Amino acid sequence: MDSRKNDQAVASMIANQMNTEIGKYAAVVETAALQESVISLDYTQAEPYLHKLMEQQEKDVWSHFLITNQYGTEQVHTEGKEGHGYSIAQEDTFQQPWKTKKTYVSEPQISVSTGRAVLGIGTPIFRDGKEVGVLIGFLRLEAVSDILNNKVTDHSYAFMTNSDGTISAHPKAEIVLKKKFHDNAEIASKMKEGKKGSTVYGKYLYSYYPLGIHNMEICVVSPVKEAFHVMYGILYVALVGIVISCMAGIFGTILLSRRVNGLVNWIVSQMLRLASGDTQIERGKSVSYEKTKEVHELYNAVNSLADALKQILESLGTNATELESTVKEVSNHIHESNQKIDQISEHVNQFASGIEEVTEAADNLKKRSEKNLEFASAIAAYAGEGNDYTTEMKSKAQNYKDQVQQGQKQALQILTQIRDRLLSSMEESKKTNQINDLTQEILEISENTNLLSLNASIEAARAGEAGKGFAVVAQEIRKLADNCGNTASKIQEVCEIVSKAVTHLNTDANALLAYLDSNILKDYDVFVDVAGNYYGDAAKISQMMLQFADHASKLKDSFANMDGKITQISATMDGNEDEITNIAENTNGVAGALHQIEKEITACNEVSVQLKEDLMCFQIGDNT
Repeated sequence: MDSRKNDQAVASMIANQMNTEIGKYAAVVETAALQESVISLDYTQAEPYLHKLMEQQEKDVWSHFLITNQYGTEQVHTEGKEGHGYSIAQEDTFQQPWKTKKTYVSEPQISVSTGRAVLGIGTPIFRDGKEVGVLIGFLRLEAVSDILNNKVTDHSYAFMTNSDGTISAHPKAEIVLKKKFHDNAEIASKMKEGKKGSTVYGKYLYSYYPLGIHNMEICVVSPVKEAFHVMYGILYVALVGIVISCMAGIFGTILLSRRVNGLVNWIVSQMLRLASGDTQIERGKSVSYEKTKEVHELYNAVNSLADALKQILESLGTNATELESTVKEVSNHIHESNQKIDQISEHVNQFASGIEEVTEAADNLKKRSEKNLEFASAIAAYAGEGNDYTTEMKSKAQNYKDQVQQGQKQALQILTQIRDRLLSSMEESKKTNQINDLTQEILEISENTNLLSLNASIEAARAGEAGKGFAVVAQEIRKLADNCGNTASKIQEVCEIVSKAVTHLNTDANALLAYLDSNILKDYDVFVDVAGNYYGDAAKISQMMLQFADHASKLKDSFANMDGKITQISATMDGNEDEITNIAENTNGVAGALHQIEKEITACNEVSVQLKEDLMCFQIGDNT
């Protein structure tokens, strides 16, 4: 059992030493995060500073530094620009400091950017109280694992594991971060859980202790036979230390008691003189051990006490005389105040009764103000509704005006088209006169043809038998001429009818156009004017209602403000009524208190006389 305790103590000591080392380097990172060059997140400023910080170490303890922005993107990297822009947003060394706003120490790992075995220390960066990024310093694993190389005995060693059992420090460098501890399943399981204890496995004693970072563990392995040598060594060192401490304590106590004894005797004698009322203590006397700071201060304190007591007594004597004189003056003033306070009390009581009447009037005014406010609110509400209605009426008037103007425009277009078509038709109707001319020409041609056919018949008759065929043709031509004449006559009759109809049509069309121009279009103009007047009237009404609504709202606000002021006045009057009542009561109380003070002043006069008599018992003079 002693061997187990000894090895656990060694494991605990190594864990504490390693924690101290890591804490020291964490402080370096936290201090660097406060520098302006780091806070700027500008690699041109931060990288030179971080390089200089790495060079200041006595040994090569830092692998590299990097700075990320709020999104986990690297802005600064001591390995150069190749590391810029790389995202570590998913890494614990960024996420934990950013979320918790505290420094975070990671478990040992292989760096992606450098390939070195490192231990990351991340801390948030703040600018003007706002978190802007994370500074991460990667400590070389060798810088802290060297602590494990101190052997407990000749055949013992210590190693370190991560939370998952991976060996993160070991005398065999080739297995670091490449192998998990699995010598014994029970020991490995307890170490993963962050527990402490000791277990004998084979010929070796495994003593493990949590490092305090995640579930990392320090394990000391030593042969069971050599464990006793460790215990004896620790006991020997402990016994020697105890003996030396005891001897030093005894010697120091004897020496101190001898040298302090003289000072204590002097302090006792001087305190007795002060207690007897004599402030003239011995000064300038050399005492032993006076060159020691604490004793010298005590010596000076006694002298200061004597001086302070003397000043107090002298001041008490002066103040006692002044107190006696002041008490007499105060007694006279209080006697005069008693008479005045009675008058004040009477006036205050009258004022209190007047305040009650004013308070009642303020309450009535408040009730009327509340009714006025309700009336003004109703007016404002009606005005708002009227404003909405007039706005809607104005919108309808505008639509009506637009529709009338659009109808006038369309009617004008239609009338223009009708006029153009009528005028075109009337021009076309004039062509019937050309038909009469043509039919007249046809009649003339028919008459000429009849004459020709008659002449041809005569000539054919003269010709005899040879002209019979020609006579037949002449006869047919005459028939054709007669038919043409009859047809032309009928055409003339029809043309005469058509001409009369066209004449009537022209007359009616002109009358229609005149009616459209003189009535329809004028009516549309009247409609447009009416619509415009309607819109103008609606706009005026809307403007009037808007102004009325505005005035009603202002009236409501005015009444509301008035009601608030009246409420404040009423509340103030209520409060003042209570205050005035309190003042009256307090005034009466002051009158009684002054009478009591007059009695107490008389008692104070007696005390001041007694104080002067008591001070005569003290010897107050120049100290020598």
